[in-house]
Amino acid sequence: MQFILDSISFSTDNLVTMPNVPVAFYIFGLIGLLSVPSLRNKVFFAALVVLPLIVFYKFLGYQWSYYWGVCYMPFALLGFAPALVVVERLLVLMLERLGIQASVEVATR
Repeated sequence: MQFILDSISFSTDNLVTMPNVPVAFYIFGLIGLLSVPSLRNKVFFAALVVLPLIVFYKFLGYQWSYYWGVCYMPFALLGFAPALVVVERLLVLMLERLGIQASVEVATR
């Protein structure tokens, strides 16, 4: 398990220096990738982000091979934007259940 945490953190050293934040980014990105509408795309994106973890952990998870995070973490970060949409929808639903009218306006030009 430490290998997985180290590989996720290694791939985001320049992005985030706080502990456990890269793992949150990974999970958040995975949620975003799984929010795509097509089941085929969900399976593809989940495999793209999760299978390297399993393969690298099983076959390459030695003490100094934590640099493999650079292979799968960029794909996980692609899901960050769709995950924000999921969070926005959940917030609107929560506010509506509380009786607060929520409107989200998107400026397009």
